[in-house]
Amino acid sequence: MKKFRLALATLLSLVILTGCGLLINYRGKLESKIGPAAEKVYPTKNLYELFDTFPKGFTIRVSDSFDQDEISIYRKIVLYGKPKNKRIEGYVSLRKGANEVERVNLVYSPNGKLSAENSNYSDELLPYKEFLFQKLTLNKKVFSKLKVISKSYNWETGEGEIEYGIKNKDINKFLHLGKDEEVTMAVKADSDLLSDNDVLSDGDYFLPIRFYQNLLKSWHSEGIIGSLEEENND
Repeated sequence: MKKFRLALATLLSLVILTGCGLLINYRGKLESKIGPAAEKVYPTKNLYELFDTFPKGFTIRVSDSFDQDEISIYRKIVLYGKPKNKRIEGYVSLRKGANEVERVNLVYSPNGKLSAENSNYSDELLPYKEFLFQKLTLNKKVFSKLKVISKSYNWETGEGEIEYGIKNKDINKFLHLGKDEEVTMAVKADSDLLSDNDVLSDGDYFLPIRFYQNLLKSWHSEGIIGSLEEENND
């Protein structure tokens, strides 16, 4: 019995040490995957450049969440890059609590202008006409120089996430923050990206990045999908 307990304790110690070792080295593993993935689209000054990156089409998903007068506000922008007619169009919607209060269709022109088909909308619905991934430069080298706040791995789903503390003038200006304020940038990698499969060249590409402060009381999220999603799925 004593030998069994000793063997069990040794095995558990090895498992714990192995797990700790994996987490210690996990930053390098994550950044070796998310670095090239981010570099693929950060920056993309004109969204039409994404047709060269994803010739079969793409989907852009941008969202914001915050509280206003104790009411939860959620804004969602979805744009579809359609390869057949080389058009980029979609919509923006605004929810207050459980109710959608505004929604208009959007069109992105080849000259780089995002506009609404209906001019009768509030500033709250569409407060910006460009996105962070059009300005930011992100790659493995940039990630490696940032301060890591946390990193995690889900053994059941095969997904990983790493959170960085970042001070960046473009991010802070976009989020209406002081120039010296630090923002948390959370980068999530799905199981496909963390595998050895080449997902950077096919429709499995997806790299969502979230920017936030105040323990997620307000956040801004951007993600590009390397395939054309069905519009009626929204």
